[in-house]
Amino acid sequence: MRSKMSKQGLITRYSNAEQQIRDGKNLIAAGEQSMETLRQWAREDGLVREFRELEQPAPTWVAPQWEATTRVRVLKPCCIASRNPYGESDLYSAGTDAVVEWPLSVVRRLGDRVEPVPADTELCPIQAPFGTPTTA
Repeated sequence: MRSKMSKQGLITRYSNAEQQIRDGKNLIAAGEQSMETLRQWAREDGLVREFRELEQPAPTWVAPQWEATTRVRVLKPCCIASRNPYGESDLYSAGTDAVVEWPLSVVRRLGDRVEPVPADTELCPIQAPFGTPTTA
């Protein structure tokens, strides 16, 4: 909790904030001047391409793409592990008659244990019975 400010305190803080703004503008101007000098030196020394690469670096990280999913009804209890786009292991498990939305690769690996249902079918999660073995 801050204490109440006096008129002199307000004036001082206002003056300090203005000074910070001026300092920031001066730093930006100095940085832009340094960059222009560096650009000129790069031209003189034949390093224009390298300078442009520094100005516009190639993207270093691309967001992982999640796999498409499909809605299925579980015909036999199942438990299966699969890798997500971040390389982590996700566990998918469901009991008989559950309606779930799982990645296509998981559905393909389960084969006849699941059947496709329309996309507008209501999800109905049912827990797999305890001890359901994990499918490889």
